[in-house]
Amino acid sequence: MRIHRIRLQGFRGIVDREVCFDATGVTVVEGPNEVGKSSIVEALDLLLEQPDSSKKKAVNEVKPVNRDVGPEVEADLETGPYLFSYRTRSVKKPETLLEVKRPRPEQLTGRDAHDRVREILDETMDVDLWKALRVVQGSRVEPADLSHASALSRALDRVAGQEVTSERETTLLEAAKEARLFYYTEQGHPKKLLVEAEGAVGEARAEVERLERELADLEELVGRKDGLDRDVLALASVQDETRRAAQAREKELETIARQASVVERLRLDLEMRGQSVDAASRDFEARMALVRKLEEAEAEVVSRREAVSAGEPALADAMAEQGTLAAQAEAARLEAERTAAIFDLRRRDKDHLHDLLDLDTLRERRARIEAAVRARAEAELVVERTRVTDDLLGAIKVQVIELEKARALLQAGSPRLHVKALAGVLVEIGGESLPLKAGQFLERAVESSLAVRVPDVLEVEVAAGTSLDDLRAGRDAAQDALAALLAEAGVADLAHAERDSLARRDALRVIGESGLAIDTDLRDLTVEQMDGKVERLCRKVAKYPSDRPVDPAVATTFDEAGALLSEAEGLASGARLAHELVAERLVAASSKVQVLKDAAAQANVDLQVAVGLAFTARLELETARAKISDDVLATGLAQARGRAGEARIAYEEARQALDTMDPDRVRELAANARKAADRAARELREAQDERLQLDSKLETLGGKGLHEDLESARTALSRAERRGVALQRKAMAADLLYRTLVTARDASRRAYADPLRKSIAALGRYVFDGTFDVELSEDLSVASRTMAGVTLAHDCLSVGAREQLGLVVRIAAAMLVDPGDGVPVVLDDTMGHTDPARLEGVGAVLARAGTRCQVIVLTCTPGRFAHVGDAKVVRL
Repeated sequence: MRIHRIRLQGFRGIVDREVCFDATGVTVVEGPNEVGKSSIVEALDLLLEQPDSSKKKAVNEVKPVNRDVGPEVEADLETGPYLFSYRTRSVKKPETLLEVKRPRPEQLTGRDAHDRVREILDETMDVDLWKALRVVQGSRVEPADLSHASALSRALDRVAGQEVTSERETTLLEAAKEARLFYYTEQGHPKKLLVEAEGAVGEARAEVERLERELADLEELVGRKDGLDRDVLALASVQDETRRAAQAREKELETIARQASVVERLRLDLEMRGQSVDAASRDFEARMALVRKLEEAEAEVVSRREAVSAGEPALADAMAEQGTLAAQAEAARLEAERTAAIFDLRRRDKDHLHDLLDLDTLRERRARIEAAVRARAEAELVVERTRVTDDLLGAIKVQVIELEKARALLQAGSPRLHVKALAGVLVEIGGESLPLKAGQFLERAVESSLAVRVPDVLEVEVAAGTSLDDLRAGRDAAQDALAALLAEAGVADLAHAERDSLARRDALRVIGESGLAIDTDLRDLTVEQMDGKVERLCRKVAKYPSDRPVDPAVATTFDEAGALLSEAEGLASGARLAHELVAERLVAASSKVQVLKDAAAQANVDLQVAVGLAFTARLELETARAKISDDVLATGLAQARGRAGEARIAYEEARQALDTMDPDRVRELAANARKAADRAARELREAQDERLQLDSKLETLGGKGLHEDLESARTALSRAERRGVALQRKAMAADLLYRTLVTARDASRRAYADPLRKSIAALGRYVFDGTFDVELSEDLSVASRTMAGVTLAHDCLSVGAREQLGLVVRIAAAMLVDPGDGVPVVLDDTMGHTDPARLEGVGAVLARAGTRCQVIVLTCTPGRFAHVGDAKVVRL
């Protein structure tokens, strides 16, 4: 069997999911927990095993809890010569559909479809092999049970090329087995007859051994008693010796303690001398600090006096420069004010001329607005008088077309009158006189009736009959509808309507353009606001000449006003810039004067501070020297250092003497001597206690008569052994015959199972190592594993090793089976106990299997099967 595709809808928590598999190769389905990987295998089982009417718990449990729908499963499967699609929905609105595509098409539904699928599977698929070659999530990974897999048996028969056993061999083996069962159980355990005989021998032997042990124990106790007597004497001597050694070490420790006390006293004296040196050093350093402080303060006073003197010339020069720049700044200010006044006058002149231009512009705009208002009024009158709208004109055009179509239909359906003049003649047709030349043709359509008359010669009337009544009615209805539209528009025909519509559109265009022109000229004003603005400008331009000074003269043109304004602006800008430059220089000079004044004041302050600090330093030094002179401090420091040196020498000599005694070694030896003395005393007490116990046991065992009892027991053992040997020989003969026959049978079976073992061993070397091998039991399961020369029973392997071995066995079986008999190998969330190194080998095994089999791997760990080459990965 091969699984090509499976689709789940409404299955547990799955809404709709479809997965496709490679028919040959490895398909790895990856996804997190609870995404529905295991549901794929579960769904396939339910699809193949349960009809849609099933009420079993397993079917009801897959119904989604959050939706009222029935679970649906659909699969495309190939098995033997069959390729079919099979779909079933259960629980709610059950339905089953089967479509067989080959070897011949079939379509079945309901229970017939389910029974047909079971029939196909029973015919083509080894169900035991299908169950053996898959691992379900949560189950214990063990080597597959292949004993009932008929497809594998056929494959092994082909490889071995022989039958396992013949019928005659089987009968002989059964007879030997019956003989053996008289003495042994099925599992090879002795039965009651042998057990009792062996038990009697065992009991007799046990009694002999017990008595021998008791006699040996008695002899051993006697020897042990002698040895303990000697041990007690030796241990007493050792105790005395270790006690004396411990006392000697204790005396050495007392000497070391006294020397350590001397070293500690000298160390404390050295610390005290050191503290005296530190105090004398601090006092001397404090005096030297006061001397340095006075020297630094007097040097600072000299430096500050020089700084005050150095700043006076610069301040005088800066104040002189400040006065000069102040005069220049005042003159520049006056010139800037004069030129600014002229610039303002020229600016107002230009504004006046600009007002004149604005006044002319507003008057022109006002005139255009009045003209646009008049044009809009005339156009609105045209629109009001004209009734032909665009919609009405469109309706008229449509109706004209409808009328033409009705007339054309009538023309096409009407009888045709054909007239040919044989000679020149005047013909009246429908009241119209037409001269015809000889040979000239004339054609007319007869819609109802038509009169043809040749004056003074003949008169003919042609009637169309009643077959054209509907066409005539259609034409008349179209004419009436057109007449109604023309009447509504107030026109005689389509051309008149088009002229009126064009005039109306032109009027509407004029209305729009007039409104736009009015808005353009008004801009953000109303007519009243524009009129008010014109009136204000008139008053303003009329008043300006009387308010303006006579000199300088006003410009006569806008260009001249602009030139004069530019000239005045340049002069005003130059004067303003000159004033700003002088003002900036004045500000800088003033800042410089202020900075120099501040610096001079700060220098005087710093000088006074330096003088005060020098006075304070001198006073502190004189006060300190009055208490104690510098020479006294220096002498005291030297004496303290001398006494400290002497104390250090004494301390070092005492410490070296202590080190010579090696205190740590003596302390360890003393401790060890105490432990040795304690141990000797303890061992002496234990030996004395054991000697007392042995004395008590010897008194008890001395009166039992052990020699006589032992002789009697040996006689009883001899009788039981003779009887047991005779019975054992018969049992061994029966067992030997049976085992000989079984060995022959097993040899034959090994030839049968050897291809499977070799396949398992070859694949296992990818996962384990090159020494890997297995031993198979009678039911083709793995009995033991051998690696690096060490053989372990299967049950003794670790969980990870059993997991890996289980996968190898399944792959080996799948690869031996003929592809036509094969089934997919399904691994659901396996290899969780496999380390990274062996995962690489597992990947190689799966990749090799993919060249011959279909392998489906379901995993929640994406990287676990990354070593499978050419695997198809489906991510959920």
